Amino acid sequence: RMLSQINPQTGSAFSSLATVDDGANSSYNAMLVTLNHRLREHFSLRLNYTWSHCINENGIQSEISGGYYQDPYNRAGNRRNCITDVRQIFNASLVAGTPHFTRNLVERLISDWQLSAIVTARAGFWFSPGTGTDASLTGVGADRPNVSGNPNDINRSLNKWFNTAVYSKNQPGTYGNAGRDSLVGPGSTRVDLALFRSFPFQAFEKPQSIQFRIE
Repeated sequence: RMLSQINPQTGSAFSSLATVDDGANSSYNAMLVTLNHRLREHFSLRLNYTWSHCINENGIQSEISGGYYQDPYNRAGNRRNCITDVRQIFNASLVAGTPHFTRNLVERLISDWQLSAIVTARAGFWFSPGTGTDASLTGVGADRPNVSGNPNDINRSLNKWFNTAVYSKNQPGTYGNAGRDSLVGPGSTRVDLALFRSFPFQAFEKPQSIQFRIE
């Protein structure tokens, strides 16, 4: 940008120049709670919950490129949530089985079944609002808008995830006051289940088994 302003006629011959440094800082604080029931009486259970917060000045997705500072001369102005800041994470894993019965047909049908389950739930990732224009006239291309309220305070839907009414475009030659990674995306919940049983039999003078499995 500066070279283009000095000599506009040859400015189109210049590409962007990236500055790479190791001066930024990150902080991560968390509480981890774990509950573990070891395999006994035909079931085991493990639960863990993490409540955390990560803060940094920028998020880099590769070795020398990634996020950009809205104002390259004000690193502190970019200090907000990490792009990987997931405030809450819950994991649960269960393995349970029915005992081995041999007395009657009904008991034999319900014996030796095994159930495994993995449940994972997490809060959403953070992302930044952007104007998509260079109103700051810096050539950086990372302008954020001005914000006058809490954009996350809204009844969320697929058509409107955050409150766009609180945003306004930054004025020419100025930076917006909206924070980097100040919008939180949707969380997710995943459940994996498996129900199975192995049926032993004798074949070719060797013990064999066939497994019935639903996942």
